[in-house]
Order: sequence, then structure tokens, then C-alpha cells
Amino acid sequence: MTSKLKELKLSLKELKDKHDKLESVHDELITRYRALKEEFTTLKQNNDNLELAYDLAISETYVAKLDVATSCDDLLVASISKCVGCKGRMW
Repeated sequence: MTSKLKELKLSLKELKDKHDKLESVHDELITRYRALKEEFTTLKQNNDNLELAYDLAISETYVAKLDVATSCDDLLVASISKCVGCKGRMW
């Protein structure tokens, strides 16, 4: 009985040591998990901000005013009126 008791006490001590090691590993993993979760949250927020900025940048509308002649005669009249040598005459 005494040998069995010594054997059980030794086994209990080994199990307590294993438990303490596992508990310290568990605590370290929890700490690393929280740090990674915080970093992920920061990266997600940065990504969302970049997506929003990109969407705003591409959704801005640029308006260009274009003057388009309706026919070749319009261009000819405009050219003749601007021409110094023609003095407003048409061909």
C-alpha cells in the first residue's frame, strides 16, 4: 500500500507539473490571440477606409463641356469669321 501511495503521489506531482506547463502555454496563446485579434481589427478598419476612399475617388463625376459643330458649314463659317485674310468672305 505504501508503494502504491508513493506511486500515486509521484504521478500527481507529474500531472500538476504538466498542468502548470499547459496553463502557461494556454495563457500565452490567449495573449497572442488577443493581440492578433486587435491587429486584425486595425487592418480591417484600414481596409474599410481605403475602400471608402477608393469608392469616393472613382465615383466623382468630371463634367467636360464640349462644343460640337452640328455641320461642316458651322465649322466653315466659324473659320472664315476668324480668318484675317478672308475678311468674312465665303468662298
